[in-house]
Amino acid sequence: AVVSTQSAHYGRGRMVSDSSECRSLAHKLAIRHVREEPKDSAVVFSYIEEALQHSQQDIVKSVIAEIPELILLSGPETPRLMRLAFAAVSSAKVDIVHEFMIIIKTVITSSDLF
Repeated sequence: AVVSTQSAHYGRGRMVSDSSECRSLAHKLAIRHVREEPKDSAVVFSYIEEALQHSQQDIVKSVIAEIPELILLSGPETPRLMRLAFAAVSSAKVDIVHEFMIIIKTVITSSDLF
C-alpha cells in the first residue's frame, strides 16, 4: 500500500506533464490505483480535478478522455466528477465534444450509478 500511495503522489505531476505519452500513462496508472486502492480515490480525484482545471487545453482533453472509466469507479464522487468534467468541457477552447458524449453514454448506460 505504501508503494501504491507513493505511486499516486508521483503521478500527480505526470498528469499535467507536457508530454502526452507521460500524461496518458499517468491517467492509466491513476485509474488502476483507484481500482486497486479505493481508499485513496479522494487523493487521485483531487489530482484529476487539478488536471480538469488546467490552463493548457491539451491536458484537459487528455484527462477528459479518461473520465468515463473514472466515473464508473467514483461511486459517491460521481456527481462532483461530472460537474467538474462538464465545467471543463464548457470552458475548453478545443473540441472535446466527442469525449464528453462518451462520458454521457457511460453514465446513462451504467445502472450501478443510479
